[in-house]
Order: sequence, then structure tokens, then C-alpha cells
Amino acid sequence: MNVLLVCVILFALWRGYAGMKKGMVDEIRMLLSLVISLFVLSLAILLYSSVKEKNTTNIIMSVLMLLITGLAARLVNLTREERMQRDVRGQSPLNPRVTLSIFSR
Repeated sequence: MNVLLVCVILFALWRGYAGMKKGMVDEIRMLLSLVISLFVLSLAILLYSSVKEKNTTNIIMSVLMLLITGLAARLVNLTREERMQRDVRGQSPLNPRVTLSIFSR
């Protein structure tokens, strides 16, 4: 059996256990954040190589895809700013109607 396949299976089992322990929604959100981060990294590399080669079409497409990806991440509420603002207002990240006791005076 391939060693890489064994590593991937062990990683999947480990993250599945962590998902059951912490909450599957959190794990799915973290996995989606990872995929979006890798996509943005690949777009940044494409943008850099396109600028070096002076390929205007790829530059425009890379910038547009970066903007669309940022907008999509904003729409699915993956950005850190909104979660931090929600925490500062005293709302629980899991249930926005429940306020945390340290902020309720």
C-alpha cells in the first residue's frame, strides 16, 4: 500500500475524531478555509508569474478571481473580522442570540 495513502487516511481519521469532539460545523468551516487559502495561494503564484512574463490576460483573470474569492469567503462568513466583532459584542459564536456572561452587565 502506498505510504501517502496511509498518511491521508490517518489524517482523515484524526480530523474526523476532532470533528466529532469539537463539532462538525467547526471542522467543515476550517476545511473550507483551508481550501480557500490554498486556492488564493495558487492565484497569487499565478499572478506573480504572469507579472514576470507580462501576460496581461492572466493578470486580469488572477486579480478578478482573487476579488471573487474574497467576496465568496465574506459571504460564507469565513473572515476573521466578523467573528472577532461578534465576540467583542458579547455574542456566542455558535448562537448569536445568547450573550456571554462576562459581557452582560
